[in-house]
Amino acid sequence: IISHPQVTNRISCNTIVISGSGVGGSSGINAEYGGDLFYLHVHTLEGQEFIVTAWTNGFFVNSTKGAIFDPTPSKTPCRAHTVVGLLCELSPKFKEVLGQISLKHKTIHPYELLSVPYPVTPWLYRSVALEYDAGRAEETLLASTEIDFFVQGQHRDWNEELQLCRELSKKTIHDRIMRDRSLFRVHAEFVEAAVKGAIAVIDGCVPSINATEDKKTHMYIYNNIFYSYAVDSRDIFKNSGGDTAAYKSASNDLLGIRSYNRADIDGLHTLATAVINYRGYRVIAQSIIAGLFSSLMQDESSSIQIVYGSLEGEEINTEPEFHELMLKAGKELNIQPHVVIDRKGKSSAIASQSDIKGIKGSDGRKYILDLVRTTPRDANYPEPSHVTAILRPELVEYYLNVEREKILYLHMNSKKLEKQASEKQELEKQELENLEDSFLLDEEDTGILTAKLEAVKLDLNTDIMTQHNTPDPDGKGMEVIKALSSFLVDVVIPKFVTDIMAVRLRGVDSKTICRAMHSQGINLRYLGRITSLLEEKKAPQFIIVGYQREMIVRVSKHIFNSYLQTTRDYQLAETVAGLLNTFFGRNLVGGRKSFPSGLGGDSSTIRLVKPVIVNPTSTISDESSGANECVPVQLLEQVLVGSPVHLCHDDMWHDIRKQVLYKYNYVLPELISSEIFTLPTLRGLCMKVGIQLEIRDYPLTPNSFSHSDVLCLFPVVKHVPPEASEGRKLHKLGKRFLLEERLDKAYDYLNGAVEFFTQTYGLIHEDLADCYSSLARVLDVVGDHQQALLHQQKATIITERVLGLDDYNTMHAYASLGVYLHHVDPSPVSVSYMKRAYDLNHMMSGSLNYDNVSFGTHLGTMLRDLEEKKESIAYLTHTLHVCESVYGANHLQTAAANHALALCLNFAGDVRGALPYEVKNHEILKTTLGEKDPKTMQAKILMGQLTQTAVQNAKAQLQTQTQSTSTVSNAAAKATIASQLGNLMSLDPTELQKVREVLNDLPVEEVLQFISGSSTRGGLSRRAHGWGASQHVSRAANQNVPKPQRQAQTTQTQTQTQTQTQTQPQPQIQVHTRPQSQRQQPPPQPQQPSQPQQPSQPSQPQQPSQPQQPSQPQQPGTQRSPQNVGKASRGGKRGKRGGKRGK
Repeated sequence: IISHPQVTNRISCNTIVISGSGVGGSSGINAEYGGDLFYLHVHTLEGQEFIVTAWTNGFFVNSTKGAIFDPTPSKTPCRAHTVVGLLCELSPKFKEVLGQISLKHKTIHPYELLSVPYPVTPWLYRSVALEYDAGRAEETLLASTEIDFFVQGQHRDWNEELQLCRELSKKTIHDRIMRDRSLFRVHAEFVEAAVKGAIAVIDGCVPSINATEDKKTHMYIYNNIFYSYAVDSRDIFKNSGGDTAAYKSASNDLLGIRSYNRADIDGLHTLATAVINYRGYRVIAQSIIAGLFSSLMQDESSSIQIVYGSLEGEEINTEPEFHELMLKAGKELNIQPHVVIDRKGKSSAIASQSDIKGIKGSDGRKYILDLVRTTPRDANYPEPSHVTAILRPELVEYYLNVEREKILYLHMNSKKLEKQASEKQELEKQELENLEDSFLLDEEDTGILTAKLEAVKLDLNTDIMTQHNTPDPDGKGMEVIKALSSFLVDVVIPKFVTDIMAVRLRGVDSKTICRAMHSQGINLRYLGRITSLLEEKKAPQFIIVGYQREMIVRVSKHIFNSYLQTTRDYQLAETVAGLLNTFFGRNLVGGRKSFPSGLGGDSSTIRLVKPVIVNPTSTISDESSGANECVPVQLLEQVLVGSPVHLCHDDMWHDIRKQVLYKYNYVLPELISSEIFTLPTLRGLCMKVGIQLEIRDYPLTPNSFSHSDVLCLFPVVKHVPPEASEGRKLHKLGKRFLLEERLDKAYDYLNGAVEFFTQTYGLIHEDLADCYSSLARVLDVVGDHQQALLHQQKATIITERVLGLDDYNTMHAYASLGVYLHHVDPSPVSVSYMKRAYDLNHMMSGSLNYDNVSFGTHLGTMLRDLEEKKESIAYLTHTLHVCESVYGANHLQTAAANHALALCLNFAGDVRGALPYEVKNHEILKTTLGEKDPKTMQAKILMGQLTQTAVQNAKAQLQTQTQSTSTVSNAAAKATIASQLGNLMSLDPTELQKVREVLNDLPVEEVLQFISGSSTRGGLSRRAHGWGASQHVSRAANQNVPKPQRQAQTTQTQTQTQTQTQTQPQPQIQVHTRPQSQRQQPPPQPQQPSQPQQPSQPSQPQQPSQPQQPSQPQQPGTQRSPQNVGKASRGGKRGKRGGKRGK
């Protein structure tokens, strides 16, 4: 799955080997003065060897033979301005292969070749066997140096570049675009340099600037970037969490930087900041304030000082000019100016948190640092150990929006009541929602309403509930914080759970869960509360398991990090493999089992060590020291420093349970679900810790991993990217109009957003991909499928490169691409795209989820359109089983799945197998929507058509009977037919009764004449196979079919009933590589329900002909699945016409 399309179908050929020449400079001729630069040793595809001279005017072949160096040109002149031109002259085979490679590269989309602003490292990778390369020797030598020599003499002043970009003009739209583009490019380059420097710092390749002090306080400067570890180096959190609190404060600092950057106050500057997690450590990288580390400043006036805030709560400074800027920022961020009393008893008014650090640099700019508390603490976590538990800025914004909506509602309600006072009628909620369109405010009312809305604000004191002394005599500050915290628990979280139950929010993996919670202003520490509410509401098990998995993975990340920090470089791969084996070692039977962490040495000696998890601060117990005489010295040293020697599965999970209870206030079940020990959990662990594994099938048993499976550890980066303000506004409006089905407005705004994003970010960015995807939806709705396909192709490529090969958005991008391609040209390529989305979903969240239902239904219908009947039935049968598990047996989605499978079986000629599923569809619709609902009536019509077809198939058996049907009464005739159908279909009594009800609605004379073969009405026989019989019945029968099922079908099917073949067992779902035009992998073949055997067909009676299917039927009022990918609901006149046709 983590493979590139260019990996396959490579041009098989040998390679030209070019290396530095080992000869030259020994002949006594000063070749440097003659213009020679260097010499190359070339081995051509024909097996010849040449020594090439690079000189000031190009390249030529010299006269060197063997070890005798001769820099003069060869007797046969061969020279060129480029190396490639020279190689083409030396080797005809190289020229031929080069042409083939050039033609192949022309087929690659240009977006595949562009650079990505923030590269993504996959957690799975296919290692390539290394081949000998003489040029790699110099790379290895250079990589072993402590400091990259390319950085020396080329330092960039990151702070100066960033602040100059922020000081650019913002008056016009063009100025703002130029400013955003400059900020984005500088920030992207800073993050790239910061990641390289953080890896060098953690690997020990960069010396500390304060090496004589405690290791926790070490600071580093590399490439003009300041680095420090996210630990409690000054004992600030000594009594409130220690290093754990400092670890969390780094993330809170990023939230503060984002808030002040969005406020964008002129004259107030923040630093470029990135947080890098690598090898168990968290490192903070920041740009350097001008003059902070300068040793040239001698006078007091030019020294760096804290002019606003305080250092560790000591003296609080409030420079007036700085205070004015902070007041402006506080107004934007709802921070109330308040009084703080420092340790000396001095009172100071401050408009931010009291431990902020406002510094005036030597360049005259005003900088703010340590923005760890731009929002107040969470009143639901008042304990000192939760000092870093702060409310999110999104919650403040959510609360204000709700209050403004209340004011708007009351204002409009009062105006409406005044208008209808004479009538004295109460207003319904629906009327109030439509009031804005029918009621216009005059200027006076508009001014009053605007003043009321602007008056809605929060005065937040961010120093309440901290160690700082801030007076709150009337208690209003604490009251606001408690109201906000109660709003989170009593309103936001229950609504979030309700949206999950209503399938308005989906948490597929860690990224989507975090994004959904943060967008609502919910902190991740409420994961346990949300999971408990889901359990109370009887949510589907796969949703509960998903949130349990998120808590387990986040806690396990810290456990993994604690061991990685104390592991030597050469033991990292073995330790990671041991940790993974211990985590997934659930199949142990009988007592406590331990697994070696991978340390070297004699295995028999290692087994003598007692299986314990050693605390770095504790000593070896007497019980375990009795075996120390058999332990190697190196192994004892590892025990003393806290490196894992043996890990016990029970001990690890005991720690996981304790940490989940402490961090999330949730008690894991005694029996952990088997879904936890699956591929999605392995993916989450690797992405959180930063582990890259070899691509292969992992059975996830105690011995699944070895040190060779661990390819590397990669950094996980958190930063605050600049935003394109103008493009974001247009993008937001375009998506809003798309939801409102105002497609013309949506198209214009989205096109404008694409232009702004392109000018700001370039051609590769996540926001740009989202715009292209939304545009594709608009174009698909209006019928321009070709343009929709082109836009979705761009969105898919960009999403895959920016977010990763297995991201949630990438999965849906491939699904939409498959649907749009199927609209344009149904082919195996469109099916391969949908299969990729199907397999990505299985890897990210398992086999049971909402997206699996949608993708499986699409796959079944697309395969049916390609006449892959057997594979289509397999996917739809499996989808029906998943749908029953996810939604329940009586849900409308289950009805749609039954209907889709019935249509597919009918298309394959298995009418007997289709009827039970359509009966189930009708039963669910009748129970849920009522008998008079159009969809229920359409299902009844289709069930009748399928019943008639089954009657015709039973005709051969009834002809053998000698009893005359003319003497049979009406009721007896219908009962006989139903009995024959019941025997033929093996129906249960309930389904048999439903078939009888359908037959009771038919004229008995017509049924009897049809059975006897003397029917005078051709319509009955022509409608033998139901939903393809006539245009009216076709429209009515396909009302419950998702749109991709209603694409062009083949015009004629086989006239003979196909013999059922033995159902193949379902193979293990494998993860596909990037879709190609031809896919050879067998599809998943879910086990189908047992079907009755075909009755023996006599040779005399003629089989009924299969109905022709309409090429492109328009299906009004289609019942749609909410999981349909890339589909916008069709509205307007088209929807109204469709409704009339349906009626």
